[in-house]
Amino acid sequence: MTRPSSLTFHGRHDVVGWWIQPALLGEDRARQLALTLWTPGAALHETKAGWWLVLPGPESHRAPWPAGPVVAIDGGRSTVPLTPDEVHAVDPDSRSLVVAQDGIVSRARPLGALDPSTWLDLGPLEVASTTSLRPPPEQARAVLAEAPSSIDFGVELAAERGAVLTQLVETSASTERPTPALTRLALSVLDALRDALPGLSGAAETLARAEARQHSPSWLERARGWLDQRLLATARSLRLQALLRERSARYLDALIADLDGGRLDDALRRALPLATDDPDVPSRPSLALPTPRDALTPSLGRRGGTSLSLELDSVYDELRERYERAAASLVRDGRITEAAYVLADLLDQPQRALTLLEEHGHYALAARLVLARALDPAWAVRLWCQAGDLEQAVAVARRYRAFRGAVEALSDQGHVRASEALRSIWATTLVAEGHYARAVEVLWPVTRLRPAARPWLDLGIALGGSEATRLLVCRRQLAPERFADDRALVTRWISDPSPAARTTQLSLVRHLRGLQRTPENLTLMRDALRALLPTSQSDRALSRALTALRAHLADPALDADLPVLHEPPSRPWEIRFETQAEQTRVHDVALLPSGELLVALGATGLLVVAPSGERSLHQDVPCTGLAFATSGAAVIGVLDLDGGARQRVCLLDRVSGRVSSWGEVALVTWARTFEDSRWFVAEADTVAAVDLFASSWSHLWRVRDVGRVATLHLEPGWLVVSTTLRGVVESWHFERPSLVLRRRTEQGPMREGSVVEAGPWGTIITGVDETQLVRRDGEVSLEPGGLVAHPAVCEDGVVLPHAHDGAIRVVVSQDWEPWGDIVLDGLDKVTVRALEGVVLCWGDGLVLAVETESGHLVWELRV
Repeated sequence: MTRPSSLTFHGRHDVVGWWIQPALLGEDRARQLALTLWTPGAALHETKAGWWLVLPGPESHRAPWPAGPVVAIDGGRSTVPLTPDEVHAVDPDSRSLVVAQDGIVSRARPLGALDPSTWLDLGPLEVASTTSLRPPPEQARAVLAEAPSSIDFGVELAAERGAVLTQLVETSASTERPTPALTRLALSVLDALRDALPGLSGAAETLARAEARQHSPSWLERARGWLDQRLLATARSLRLQALLRERSARYLDALIADLDGGRLDDALRRALPLATDDPDVPSRPSLALPTPRDALTPSLGRRGGTSLSLELDSVYDELRERYERAAASLVRDGRITEAAYVLADLLDQPQRALTLLEEHGHYALAARLVLARALDPAWAVRLWCQAGDLEQAVAVARRYRAFRGAVEALSDQGHVRASEALRSIWATTLVAEGHYARAVEVLWPVTRLRPAARPWLDLGIALGGSEATRLLVCRRQLAPERFADDRALVTRWISDPSPAARTTQLSLVRHLRGLQRTPENLTLMRDALRALLPTSQSDRALSRALTALRAHLADPALDADLPVLHEPPSRPWEIRFETQAEQTRVHDVALLPSGELLVALGATGLLVVAPSGERSLHQDVPCTGLAFATSGAAVIGVLDLDGGARQRVCLLDRVSGRVSSWGEVALVTWARTFEDSRWFVAEADTVAAVDLFASSWSHLWRVRDVGRVATLHLEPGWLVVSTTLRGVVESWHFERPSLVLRRRTEQGPMREGSVVEAGPWGTIITGVDETQLVRRDGEVSLEPGGLVAHPAVCEDGVVLPHAHDGAIRVVVSQDWEPWGDIVLDGLDKVTVRALEGVVLCWGDGLVLAVETESGHLVWELRV
């Protein structure tokens, strides 16, 4: 009997096969994994302990592994790393495989071969007849002759094609001013191919930089502006101002004469735009006269231009009156585009121009103008729908998260079909991001769309948590025939005695009142009331919810049978734990909305503990840090390398069980939660949004030169970045989903050795001697030093871990007064984190989750 010194391979190895265990993964997941790892020439063998997938030749891989790696050893093959003495003790042979079961090494012999082709269901496939195209031109034949015989849209070929297009884009973007036509062409190609070819993410980022440079002033424009300023200053110093004003006056007189004489085309090409309050619109004085415009259409790029050396205040009203008359005349003549130009560019009234374009059916131009002038994106989505271009509408809605406003606007204007189509796409987008409850909520107002939500109801209920109870109420209305399944589910929820199940039970009681008063639904309410009434005597929130449910039932017989509820008083609390530090190191902890607990165990993997206490270990997700989707459908694992200088990042889809690796990156910090397919991270002095749908590390948005970022966290409608810039701690607030920086607030000076933490109410700056609490209203308070760990931020207070009589005392403040104490004996180090209404506290071998208001123990886990 041999116990190996290590059970996991680390680093890079030449893998000759894969070890798959259906007993742990399940038959369906094991088959899916085997098909994913299958390559031509491979063979799949069945053993008593699992499946052995033999590769046709060695392949170089490194952790994290998609399955258990099989590595060649002296005399055979093994799934665990063995020392020479352990290999000698096992005595492997070429016909068997060395595996580890319950920490003991044994040899597994093949019992027979498995044929994965029998798992493929080809029933739904139909043979389609095709018609050949005309022969390609000679030049195309030469290119096709050198192309591979089969087209593979896998990652390798996508990366190769992406590299070619990236080189093309970088060539066009390398100049100071890329050709607009080439830029637009490349952008359209990237938009069309990005989903099919994941390797184009780098090209998209390069082209985005080129496009931004195309809309920004070049060095030549900046030099010309500086020269104009100098020439103008020189002219004024030489007392040429009178001459310049006389020439400008003649120009204005000629312009007004043309406007009064009806020569609108010539006049409007030379017209001067009236003053705008937009600071991003450049306006530079010049010695030259304005250049006539090429076209009389609303500008969709950078506006501004040359101003005359003359104060326009004296003629402002005259120009505005003539521009108004010109716009009205153009509308009467049916020249709507030119009239919109006058309103948007000359009068600086883009809203009036948009209303005019929409009234006369110029929807596409109006939609582009909305985005060019940074107006409400939902307006652009609605206009694209009215133009019949649903693809553009969806693209804008996804980029700016503008579905809701567009759907409501289309519905209010009577465009029912377009509104419903956009609503369906909105729901499908939410499902792709794992937000099943929100997807159902989107479809629910339209009765005829509700049946499409049936599969999403089941998926959301399977995830558990408060959203599952809300979806149960929807399923009772949509599928009343499934009463037996729903009652069994409710019974399982209310009979779970674990502390972690309390959140689900409380949510269930609150949502049951939304059911229709049918006999079946009343039965579910009675079941919940009878089962949870005994446990509510020490839980104020549950007691309140059960009292409301009892009043909603209005059942005299039940009232006579059950005791009267008395709400327990709210008072400060204290809990104590005596433990000894265990060997298992806990790096990070997260509590999902479903009530599940995630524990990062470093290279060992990710431990997932269900509310029932059932544990599952994902060894293919090694991590020292965690981030999770607000829906609970996905988890990101971050593994520190080289002492935290680099990280290895992977994404676990908890619905499909698939793990995707993004390789190695260099992160300073990251947001602990994410949503809308964007994860916010800090790299060096840059804050970026990472695209979770991309196959490789790709940025959707980023801001440079933000200083040394300490924390990133999401609030409703905001991304809050706490950073240190030039020795000062600042809070940057980016509005979501537009990610526009709305305000920057100084919190205080950054001292040597200080640590920064931010939350909904303000910022904590922890120093060696004292801790500074800076609230949003500007109030500052100080706490003494001596903290044994960095404090956490509650919704309306802080969590401060102190050393206290040989133990660690975690003080929970509510409304800025001490409210609860968690006393931990036997731990040398503790980490705290505050969630909504819950405080997480962990050290090596112990994880606790406690409600901040009641002191109710949600989780006590020993690992």
